[in-house]
Amino acid sequence: MDSISSRRLEVFALWLKALPADVRGLAAVLTPKEPEAVRVNVAAGLVYLARNLDLIPDGIEGIGYLDDAFVLRTSAALAFESVGPAPSPVLRRLAADNAEVVSFLGADYTRFREYVIALRHHRTKGHTVTEIATTPALARDLVAEVHEWCGTYRESPLQQDAAELYRLKSFLHAKLALVRTT
Repeated sequence: MDSISSRRLEVFALWLKALPADVRGLAAVLTPKEPEAVRVNVAAGLVYLARNLDLIPDGIEGIGYLDDAFVLRTSAALAFESVGPAPSPVLRRLAADNAEVVSFLGADYTRFREYVIALRHHRTKGHTVTEIATTPALARDLVAEVHEWCGTYRESPLQQDAAELYRLKSFLHAKLALVRTT
């Protein structure tokens, strides 16, 4: 296995381990004191996770939660881009991690980013993500949902085999091929 694949497997395994902490950290950003653009982008990523909008089904051993980790990082990067440097350490870290998502997905990243951007317009339980992010009671409900999700999350270890990266990329490529870009 080459060094890039080996490093990616290590990084992605760490992301899976940290997923509940990352989710809780992003959920903490959904407060009225944060700019609306930050809250909308963060809420989009959290809705993806809490409402099972999976590009890769969570039950697929090893890679099933990596799409969630990727979406959270891209949502954080979009939030960061919308307002510049953010005070939230978790938002800054996840936005910086997005460089690895960009590098890994390569040509598919444009479609992935468009998919994450489109999540802002997703309707769930009768509300858009923007409504959820900007209505304190709806934001609290989403935060409660993601905290519940964190309690049920069971890490599925990523095999330290380059074939896992191929499988991940293949799943995402196939799903993203159906995404229209603007």
